[in-house]
Amino acid sequence: MHFFKSVMLNKQDCLNLLYVDLGNQEVYPAAEYILGYLFDLKKTKQNFIPLSRFIKTTRDKFGDRFTNSEIFRVTQYFCGERVSLLNTKFEFIDDFDTCYELTAHEAIEALQLGVFYHPESGEQINTPEDSIFMFFKPSEELESYLNG
Repeated sequence: MHFFKSVMLNKQDCLNLLYVDLGNQEVYPAAEYILGYLFDLKKTKQNFIPLSRFIKTTRDKFGDRFTNSEIFRVTQYFCGERVSLLNTKFEFIDDFDTCYELTAHEAIEALQLGVFYHPESGEQINTPEDSIFMFFKPSEELESYLNG
């Protein structure tokens, strides 16, 4: 069962779950800070959040206390079922800065194989890691809260 399908999403409920799940881990302060950042998105109207934004925001607050890997782990926590605030998305950006959203399967396969084919032209891209990017979008639950 998905936690927020039956319970109204609010910051305090998320903080409570976060504390239960990560409260004894060193990464907890970063997770708590990112949670606050997500609930403040209403003020900024952001719908596209690259991992680098979470890294920069966390570094602005805590300096180098947390590694990129730890910050990534926190973002993945917020993509989970317990505290579903983010959705992980992927996009391919071509040489003309045209964006094409990809499924996770398409992105992972291209990165593992080292080759990708342009969605429109069919052109072979031999360095997909240079043109496929991961980003986050607020989940439906978070969007509902922010727009409520």
